[in-house]
Amino acid sequence: MENEVSHYVVTAHPPGSVLATLKCYFTSSEVEDVLIAKSRRLEIRQWKQGTLDLILTLPIHGRIIAMTALPSSEQQQCVFFLTERFQYAVIGYDVTQTPYPIQTYASGSFSEGVTMGRTTEHPLLAMHPTCLALHLFRGFVTILPYQGKQLQRPFHVRVEQAHKILALCFLQNTTAEPHLCILYQSQAHQHVTTAKIVGQELHFQGLQSRIDGGSALLLPVPPLGSDPIGGVLVIGQMQWTYLHLNGTAKVVPIRQALFLCATPLPEPHKYLLADEFGNWHVLTLLVENDKIVALQRDVLGSCTLCHSLVVLEDGLVFAGSRVGDSQLLQIHAEPVDDAYLSVLEEYTQLGPILDLDSHGPVVVTASGSSQFGSLRLVRNGIGMNEYAAVEMPAIQNMFRLKVSEHEDQYLVQSFVGETRVLGVAEREEGATLEEVWLAGLDSQSSSLYVGNVKGGAWIQITDTAVRLCTAETVLDTWVAEKPITVATANPAGQIAVALQGGWLQYLVVGDDNKLKLMTSRAMEKDVSCLTLDPLTSDAMETDSAVSAKLIGVGLWDEFKVRLLALDSLEETLCLELAEESENDERHHRLNMMARSLCFITLELDSNRSVSVDMLFVGLGDGTLISFALSQGKGVVSAHSRKEVCLGTQRIDLVPLHTEEGGTCVLATGDRPTVIYLAGLSNNNPKLCYSNVNVSSSDEEDRSEQTIAVNVATPFVSPKIFETMGSQHYSLCVADDAYLRLGVIDDIQKLHVTTCRLGMAPRRIVHCPEGRLFAVGCLESGIKHLGVLQEDDETSMGNCIRILDDTTFDDLERIDLEPFEMILSMVYVSLKVGSETSPFLLVGTAYALPSEDEPTRGRILVYTCQPQENTTSASDDSRAIKPVAEFIASGAVYSLCQFYGGMALCTVGSKTMVCRLVKEAGMFRFEFVGRGHHGNILSLFVKSLAKRTPTSDGSPDGDKTPATLMDVSEHNESKAELKEEEQFAIVGDLMRSISLVQYYPEHNSLEEIARDFNSNWTTAIEMLHANVYLGAENWNNLFCLRRNTASTSAEVQCRLETVGEFHLGEMCNTFLPGSLVMPVGKQSNKPRTSTPESSAHRVAARKPPVVTGSQTLFGTVDGTLGVILGLDGRTAAFLSCLERALSSTIKPVGDLEHRLFRAVQANHRIHPAHGFIDGDLIESFLDLDPTLMEKVVTAMNRDGGWDAGEEDAAMMSIQESGENEGDRMDLTVDDVVTLVEEMTMLH
Repeated sequence: MENEVSHYVVTAHPPGSVLATLKCYFTSSEVEDVLIAKSRRLEIRQWKQGTLDLILTLPIHGRIIAMTALPSSEQQQCVFFLTERFQYAVIGYDVTQTPYPIQTYASGSFSEGVTMGRTTEHPLLAMHPTCLALHLFRGFVTILPYQGKQLQRPFHVRVEQAHKILALCFLQNTTAEPHLCILYQSQAHQHVTTAKIVGQELHFQGLQSRIDGGSALLLPVPPLGSDPIGGVLVIGQMQWTYLHLNGTAKVVPIRQALFLCATPLPEPHKYLLADEFGNWHVLTLLVENDKIVALQRDVLGSCTLCHSLVVLEDGLVFAGSRVGDSQLLQIHAEPVDDAYLSVLEEYTQLGPILDLDSHGPVVVTASGSSQFGSLRLVRNGIGMNEYAAVEMPAIQNMFRLKVSEHEDQYLVQSFVGETRVLGVAEREEGATLEEVWLAGLDSQSSSLYVGNVKGGAWIQITDTAVRLCTAETVLDTWVAEKPITVATANPAGQIAVALQGGWLQYLVVGDDNKLKLMTSRAMEKDVSCLTLDPLTSDAMETDSAVSAKLIGVGLWDEFKVRLLALDSLEETLCLELAEESENDERHHRLNMMARSLCFITLELDSNRSVSVDMLFVGLGDGTLISFALSQGKGVVSAHSRKEVCLGTQRIDLVPLHTEEGGTCVLATGDRPTVIYLAGLSNNNPKLCYSNVNVSSSDEEDRSEQTIAVNVATPFVSPKIFETMGSQHYSLCVADDAYLRLGVIDDIQKLHVTTCRLGMAPRRIVHCPEGRLFAVGCLESGIKHLGVLQEDDETSMGNCIRILDDTTFDDLERIDLEPFEMILSMVYVSLKVGSETSPFLLVGTAYALPSEDEPTRGRILVYTCQPQENTTSASDDSRAIKPVAEFIASGAVYSLCQFYGGMALCTVGSKTMVCRLVKEAGMFRFEFVGRGHHGNILSLFVKSLAKRTPTSDGSPDGDKTPATLMDVSEHNESKAELKEEEQFAIVGDLMRSISLVQYYPEHNSLEEIARDFNSNWTTAIEMLHANVYLGAENWNNLFCLRRNTASTSAEVQCRLETVGEFHLGEMCNTFLPGSLVMPVGKQSNKPRTSTPESSAHRVAARKPPVVTGSQTLFGTVDGTLGVILGLDGRTAAFLSCLERALSSTIKPVGDLEHRLFRAVQANHRIHPAHGFIDGDLIESFLDLDPTLMEKVVTAMNRDGGWDAGEEDAAMMSIQESGENEGDRMDLTVDDVVTLVEEMTMLH
């Protein structure tokens, strides 16, 4: 979609990098909370039942870099936090506030009116009961006095001779006078000094010591005996030093290591420290006669590389990490397996994400650093762990029969004209399903319903009769007067059948095991669907089975759902499925009739006492409509109508339950989806939709697309699903060809799987022809989770590791030369002669200590295709083979696919076109013609050229390229550019993005346009031929557009900035694609979330969601996000909603959204434009109904939601015959529906 006017930026996986931690009484005066700052999110956790439960997550309009709890005379404490842009706030917990239970007592900014000079790269914070000390500006200490919850005016004091301040702390004393201890770097040495804060001055006194040059931490030591003031511990790289104002100094030497964090332990005179290798140490102060006589060091063991520590109770410690998983650890009094540490729980985080690639529906990130590096497999939706699959086509329906309350024994399949049964059979090799014959069931007829009822009997409903039976015999039969078209029942023995002609009849199973007709009713039309699922929140218990009070009925050729009282079949509520226009006319689209109904009481997993009665309606066009039901005083009402598009095929609804009471609904179709209730508390829980990824089991054709599910049923069998557990859902699903049995994953939107590497990954590439991943790694030589001994040696070297793309087992390792670093890696299709084949290109540089900038590098060429003379998938046939090597005169920073079976590379400041040639049986990699010169450092290069899949008969020759976007999305652009224009963009170190064009007739690459802003690029992506996306080191995103319509050459050679947005985190990489699994073959049209026919509705109050480009991004803090291109109407609607939210919702800390997203870089400040904050947009679903109404009112008052593509809007108005001013205002349901559609796109 070339006419993208804006881009939607949203977080798919939140940041996990822990920047600060804190323990205090925040939400309660009885239980201490652990506050964890993860970039732009503040998590509040409590220690409960052996785990740190997440009780609240707060979005912060800023990246938190430091925080502390303020002392208070009240029972609960307030928290002061500081953001990366030096904004601060004091917040406290207050349950009366909405939408976040947070009260802001003070807020402000240190950057206002400060002209002292450059800001520091590492801000510092120290807390005293009367003031806060901060280091924000080079050479200055900022003092912020406070009284209670109120902050006073800050003042700044220069520290003479301090070239760089490294650490701050307040000395502990018995008086209220603040004594500040400062660790600073002078021109040549490091020093520690103390100063007393008097008024707005620092009076330096006493301690002035030169210390170990690698010191980075200060720890205050409580005063001993009669001393009025305590000392300080200086943590260095080679020694630990204790200093006191009275001149006492004690030193303990250590093996060289950089210590990242430290905290006091509950035991007196003990401190816990963590170093850069992941080792934990305990520093003990040996005290005699109230004097410190020596320092003692003990090693506890190793864990994650932690940057903050929080000591909990009974030896429990939370270790927060910025470059790996955070952990909850137990410190033992005695060693366990030669270590005093054991990991109780890990908290997965993706950061820092250095590179991305995809393998079908899975995105793989290269994450972490040092020995804690790993690959993270991120999959959207819910995966089904397939236990078995058998070819069984034409299944019309499936049911289960139980033998006990929590175990199913028989799987019943209904076909045209017959019914078959599979039973669980135990064998020596394990349980299996085998075909059985049950005398009580009619096997010569199709079954409309089969299920258990009270008393141990079964119900089978065919098109002619209702049979009450057991496995051996028939107990009773009720024969219908006319053919039965639809039927349903429940375990309480309630049965509803619809006969041809619209007759609805209600039967029950009596205590004498007889079928009794209770009542009947003639409906206006034939019945299309029924539901008798009981609502547990308003149900009666009957012999341990839950009875229903309502029956849901859908009719053919009617766009309604009727709720009838079960005892009389009288209508209690009629629900319209179509939307209403302002002239009270309802406009229906094709297949609007209900095809499946489901009553269910959804429960909140985090709080089972919170439940919502729901009615789900599945339509014939793949649309799902939901209503929340309320019952009181015999009156049933429905509210909170929601409509989402789940696909294009009809939907059947299957309720799922676990032994522990969990509930959800499976919607079948071409995009099977699980619907569940989510939220952290009872504060407005919301419906969530997660796709079920049921992949093909055919090894010869591993489909990368979801498989349509025609019918499904839950099936609980501990004998077959031995590792299922009581919290998982097991089920059987059937498509056109296969019957599959499996267990679905934990119900959540994203699933992350970790593959430990033991070294830092830098680049990752998927090679589909070889079914492998190539990972460029940096090996540090540090033992994984091991304690370094004195005689250990560390070695560093780069290598390429080849991993199986399914099991991630190591297949091969290629070590590079000394000092050689991997900078780039790409899988491309190169044309050699008349054939095009895939190759792996690796760009390197020699980082010699004597050179500031590398002057030599290599381009290594490998082939990953299986050998022609083998058909096996053995490791030998999949090993990569070296083909060619090219020596470059500089660092090869970037490589990418280019047109004509060639590649592009950047070497130093040059951009070159490359090709592979074959002469005399030998391959040679070479540059083509003249490249582009003129950049400072060409760090990135991208083009729209896509790698073409192999067509030489390889097993994977029909696979899509190694991106999540279908190649057809670029076919049109590729065809247009193949003969005319071959573009690429180049990202420079300092000079932003330039556009280059290759002229094949001259073999030359020339710059034709440039962005003249100074952006230090960190990642770039080419969205379309004339639209480009970039990220820079000030944590901003920017979008550029080339104006090809202008007749001015000056305008055409300038890339116009059409979008700027402060992301809040440094973006490292872009990847074209989406986390949403594709359904079937995609067309070349922009993606719309509603059927095309809905675009012609009269007086549509919201636009159909139309998206264009889809791009994933990864950040240093571990955020995995999505950027979606939007058309004019969708962008106008979402921009209006964004403005309404920012003006209506009170942010945490009173930090304005407008200022947070504004771009600040190189002393220039620009308001955000051309981007929409998807995180803010989707927070609308978390609001309570009152706030939602206020936001929608603000949107209607704004009126901007109806702007955008004027031609499309006017056309819709003309078709409807309306005036522009006659449109209805938006409703909450309109906004909720559109926002939920946006959440389904990532």
